[in-house]
Amino acid sequence: MAVLLTCLPLAHAGLWTGWRQVDEFELLVAASAGGWCLARWRQRSHGEAPPQALEFGHPAAWLLLWSWAFWGVFQGLRHLDAAVVVPWHEGWRWADHEGAAAPWRALRGSVWPVLTLWLLSPWLARARTLSCWRTAMCAGLCWVGLAVVWERHVTVGVWDMATQYRTAGTFWDMSLGGGAIDAYLAMALPWTWWSLWLARSTASRCMWAGLVALGIYAVVTTFSRGVLVASAVGVLWLHGLAVRPVWRQVSPHRRLMHGWISGALTLWWLALVVSASFAVSRLEQSTADAVGRWRHWGQQLTLMTSTTHWVAGLGLAQVPAAYSASTGSAEMAGRARWVPPAAGLPAHLLLAGPPTRADLGGAFGLNQAVSWGSSGPDGFALTARSNRDLTVRISRCDQWLFHPMQCESLDVNWPASLGVVTRSWEWPASAPKPPGGAARSRVPQQVTLSVLSPGAEIRVFEVRWRQAGKTMTGRNWQFTEGLSGWWPVATRHFVPWHSDNLFLEVGLERGVVGLIIFGGMALWALRSGAALRWAGLHAAVGSMALLGLLISAHEFPRVAFLLHFLLGWTLLLGSARVKGSA
Repeated sequence: MAVLLTCLPLAHAGLWTGWRQVDEFELLVAASAGGWCLARWRQRSHGEAPPQALEFGHPAAWLLLWSWAFWGVFQGLRHLDAAVVVPWHEGWRWADHEGAAAPWRALRGSVWPVLTLWLLSPWLARARTLSCWRTAMCAGLCWVGLAVVWERHVTVGVWDMATQYRTAGTFWDMSLGGGAIDAYLAMALPWTWWSLWLARSTASRCMWAGLVALGIYAVVTTFSRGVLVASAVGVLWLHGLAVRPVWRQVSPHRRLMHGWISGALTLWWLALVVSASFAVSRLEQSTADAVGRWRHWGQQLTLMTSTTHWVAGLGLAQVPAAYSASTGSAEMAGRARWVPPAAGLPAHLLLAGPPTRADLGGAFGLNQAVSWGSSGPDGFALTARSNRDLTVRISRCDQWLFHPMQCESLDVNWPASLGVVTRSWEWPASAPKPPGGAARSRVPQQVTLSVLSPGAEIRVFEVRWRQAGKTMTGRNWQFTEGLSGWWPVATRHFVPWHSDNLFLEVGLERGVVGLIIFGGMALWALRSGAALRWAGLHAAVGSMALLGLLISAHEFPRVAFLLHFLLGWTLLLGSARVKGSA
């Protein structure tokens, strides 16, 4: 489990595999279950007594957790097409957010944590477990912080706080918007502050202070107002729970060191915020954005049109499609779906533009990372078919995820045809590279396919590009391996995919029943989990609960797993009756 928490920010290779319904972190979940089985086998083979176990805490705590898991399974099965969830079914791994397999994506983040907590329950109350998992959370934050520094180094610059560029780190599942990195930082940063307070030596204090400073840098460079406030409140919450009650009991030297370090980190935090003109401008837009959020939430509540919707919800992962279909202003900017071989046609990509709004053309596309070098391609060729005239845009960009640094686009008018047609064209002369030195030349290069025409779709069978007079192909440019190597990206208009409120999202998907269960777990955990030893865990859950008022997280399986795992852990510890001493 410690390995899982450490590698969680890295355990998703969707940019390379194209998988949207399966994440690599689930292999680590399976490894944790395997470790549990191995430990039990060794105990039985050596005749050892099992470890002191939680007496399943308060029965009501486990009832809430299992009710949450089974209610999620029920909601997922309501709309899950059993024919497409077989792991070896063609196209299941690349199913999009509105496909028949979408409930599986939302289900994994809430069921796996409950099963993991049940398997690991004998070890949850041990101080050694807390210490090990606390270190793992801090190591995960270190990975995220280093990724953020690298990303900004190769894009806008480490100290450029004026450019409108929001870092995403290793959370490329944010390609359709959302706040995956915000949620992770809100849950991870309190652990590093707690580790700093527990440090005994000057060297360890300096090490933990450096990690806290790195985490603060990551928080500020997301330019997210929600995580900025939630993480600060989480740290204050931690000090109120753990530091203040024992402040007079520690040595004067430790109080002095902690005071100086905390003051320096607070100044570092304020200096980054004040120097970030983009952050200041976003803070100034808070009132206007709040009005937009209220309107967005009100429109989503109109989806609840029946008593069944209010009681049982719309179903897991059904909100984006229902919201997009209910109002023209929230329609999706496009869609990419892999079509397996059928009816005499080979495997291909079905790429669609916005249903009705022409202004959303090009806001959604399918990306692939390429290595062209400094010269770039001379031309492109597409093998495709369309039933109507449309405009296709092919872009080559220097970008990381959804923030292009430099882009050159070519719009092609594609005529309607009954058969498959191959067309090629020359690429215009390359524009001069922007200044920035060697670091900027390491920005990943991406090629993007998108449809500009509203209500149109094109079937793409192959993409080829020509460089230095030679015809070349990229990885899986004939789509014979599904969407491996391709990744959907929206550069703007993220509204259809997110509720921007964790509790509203729960209510819409799982109804009042689900909201009562989730709210009961959160309130019980925050009320009863404030033991001194578990202050970091309690502060992480409280920070995420506050951030949940502004973002949703269940569409990101890794983040949803961490949220439910920490929430369930806090709930069980607060209600546990431990046999003997913990």
